[in-house]
Amino acid sequence: MTRALRSIPAHQGVDGQSATAGVAVWQEHEREALEQAVGLLTRVWPEAAAEIRETVAEIALLDGDAIDGFTDFTIHGAILVHRARLTDSAAGLPGPVRFAEALVHEGAHTRCNAAALTDPFLLPDQSAASRVRAC
Repeated sequence: MTRALRSIPAHQGVDGQSATAGVAVWQEHEREALEQAVGLLTRVWPEAAAEIRETVAEIALLDGDAIDGFTDFTIHGAILVHRARLTDSAAGLPGPVRFAEALVHEGAHTRCNAAALTDPFLLPDQSAASRVRAC
C-alpha cells in the first residue's frame, strides 16, 4: 500500500484531510457482487474472463479516498480495487459492470508487467532516446 500511495500526487480527501487508502475486509454482499461481475464478464467477454483467471490470483479491496485501483509488479498476481466499484455509480452504471471493468483494467496491467519481463516495452536506443512499444 505504501508504494501505491507514493505513486499518486498528495491530495485531500472528502473530509479535507490527507487522502488515505487501506486494504479492506470483504463483506458477504461484496463477494456476491464480485461473483456477479465475474459472471457478467464470462458471459459477454469470455476471453477476457479467461485471461483474468490466468493472470490474477488475488483481488484485494481498498477503502479510503486515495486510490481507485492499483497493480504493482512487487505483488504480481494481486490487484487492488476500491470497494466502491462494487456498487452502482451516481450515474446509474451497475456495480457488476463497474467491477468487471476494473478487473479488466487492473488485469491488463498484470499481464503487461509479466510481458515486460520477457519482452521489455522500453529499450535503450543507440541515440540515447528510448523507443516505446505498445502493450
